[in-house]
Amino acid sequence: MAMGANHKTMLIFILIILILAIVILVGLPSSEPGILMFDQLLRPERDHMYSGGLNPTSLPAYLTDATFPKPPHGSAERIIMFAGKDLRRTDLSRLSQYLLSTLTFDMNTRWPASTTVSGFSPSVWLERGKYPGLRIKTLHAQGVMGQGVEVAVFDKPILRGHHEFKGRLVYRRLTPKLRRRLHFHGISCASILAGQTCGVAPKADLYYIAVPDVGQNFFYYTLAMGELMKINRKLPQGRKVRIVSISDGIAPDNKDRPAWEAAISEARKQGIAVLYSNTLKGFTWGGCPPNRDRDNPENYDYAAYIQDWRKREGLVKPASVIVPADYRTTASNQGPSLYMYWGEGGFSWAIPYVAGLAAMAWQVFPDISLEEILDMLEKTARKTLDGDWVISPIDFIDAVRTSYHVGKTDVHQ
Repeated sequence: MAMGANHKTMLIFILIILILAIVILVGLPSSEPGILMFDQLLRPERDHMYSGGLNPTSLPAYLTDATFPKPPHGSAERIIMFAGKDLRRTDLSRLSQYLLSTLTFDMNTRWPASTTVSGFSPSVWLERGKYPGLRIKTLHAQGVMGQGVEVAVFDKPILRGHHEFKGRLVYRRLTPKLRRRLHFHGISCASILAGQTCGVAPKADLYYIAVPDVGQNFFYYTLAMGELMKINRKLPQGRKVRIVSISDGIAPDNKDRPAWEAAISEARKQGIAVLYSNTLKGFTWGGCPPNRDRDNPENYDYAAYIQDWRKREGLVKPASVIVPADYRTTASNQGPSLYMYWGEGGFSWAIPYVAGLAAMAWQVFPDISLEEILDMLEKTARKTLDGDWVISPIDFIDAVRTSYHVGKTDVHQ
């Protein structure tokens, strides 16, 4: 009996050692960053987004547009704002509809029992914000949804099980041993590009490579591009990745720039276009307030951030074409069916929107180039009520169709 007990103890000890060895091999840092192929062994950390934002208890007792806090652009207080916050004891009744429309909140925000601000409805605004606007639904009704087009996003880890991507997501993580925390930025960009309800191209297949949130972004984007090209070589003809959307930009003096540009050059040889801040010239962001018709181009304006900056610097209006990015709703990492409303977006939200339009264009005309797509988007823009310019997806796709038919005619002449 003693021998049997000792034997059993020894087997348990050996099993524990084996489990520890597997955890060490998979989970500890290594000098060679690579793709995690055993995703189920490492659970990502939760999204700590709610640790940011404004603290409702620190708000002024008499809350008006004039007394409402104005944190710096880019700060956690301004970006996260009221997402996940309890506002039940906060009096919002003296805030204007405009200010309320610029807030950030989500489905876990708890609101006062009632407000006296006419037209303010968080649930309605959140639902409206899912729609990309500018008659995109007309194109979707015609079957132009990016179907059969493979797209990719490089960004920070996300909740890969969100319903927005059900059945259409290939998810990989670079260097899983480094900072696996989920981040709102990536899931927002992915859902704007190819989300089922928020996306410009809701039928496109999405390849998502998550990079660690540790800085050196373009070092890791370069590694991600190498991994994507490995995946792409194995994909059948007609199902190759067409575009990578990266909501980031690289400075001229960044030490990782030469390697990044070399990676882009190699990707182009595989037919992969790359869209990021440095390549999306001539465009900016803005939006249509939630109580206006977002199908009407006249209702769009430059982002409040751009308008404020222009006033401070005494600048004239930019000549850039507006891409919808403010007053949008995106998927959230907080749960597979949860969403977040962004009163203030950013250029990060504009880049995947344009990538989604490119996917729609390739569904119609597979041989068109990204350069031609961007040129057509500028040339088909519509005027806003203020005389500015905003993209027009309907006119853009019509131009792509015309180009396709002209190309077919030229070939047969």
